[in-house]
Amino acid sequence: MPGLAVSEFLSGIHSKEDLSGNDLHTHSCRSDGSLSPEKLIAHAERLGLKHVAITDHDVMPECLEARRTASGTVVFPGVELSCVDKQRRRKVHLLCYPESYSGDFLFRFCKDVTERRASRGVRMAAIAAEHNSLTTDIILHYAARPFPDEPVLYKMNIMSALWEHGMARAIYGADFAKLFGKDGLCREEVLREFDEYPDVRETLRSLKDEGVTAIMAHPRCYHSEDLLSELVREGLLSGIEVWHPSADFAEREWLRSLADEHRLLTTGGSDFHGYYSHYDARLGEN
Repeated sequence: MPGLAVSEFLSGIHSKEDLSGNDLHTHSCRSDGSLSPEKLIAHAERLGLKHVAITDHDVMPECLEARRTASGTVVFPGVELSCVDKQRRRKVHLLCYPESYSGDFLFRFCKDVTERRASRGVRMAAIAAEHNSLTTDIILHYAARPFPDEPVLYKMNIMSALWEHGMARAIYGADFAKLFGKDGLCREEVLREFDEYPDVRETLRSLKDEGVTAIMAHPRCYHSEDLLSELVREGLLSGIEVWHPSADFAEREWLRSLADEHRLLTTGGSDFHGYYSHYDARLGEN
């Protein structure tokens, strides 16, 4: 891989200024983003970004074509793992940066979570189709393809199908809540995530054994500040995502001070999803 090793690059980040011109949290159409990896990197090059990590949810495609066509942007390997805090029944996301795309644990983890997500997606598509005069096959046409022959439906894929067929006003909002909110039609399938996602502590121990840099993503999104403090004390995390669209100034200052106190890495990124983005952030921001 050209340029710095991932660990060397991350260890040089101490401030938002150090991240200027880089984006360590992005998503492609291999999970719940709208752009292909190649188009995402082409966009990054137009913006003059120096380093970009494609961190799709529970998917580690090698993005070889994106890396091959990149001329001025270094593409780092990455993945955002879906875990759960079993004690509090809250979701937890881990941004992981291996030194390369090898690693049996990451691939096993991703395969298991993706297969479970694919099954849930088909069941949720059937519910959405039943209540919106569509067929499941029509909705499946909008599925992400983390691997060529394995379509996987994310929530925004289902909403995109409904929106394009005039069955929803927008991808996010009241129609999204009607399907996936706490009292939504797909409530049971959404709750199933808490039983199917792996435990965050077990996952972090395995990642540590494999030498993977593991960062807690956007702690505020899932109200994980209490869990974050515990994981830091237990020495399970490599670092914290400080600069994220969900974190206000006070949150960022607290996260940075916690990282400094325990000598942890600090990272940031836009959490870019293309037109599936639900944060007001462009590629390269935060």
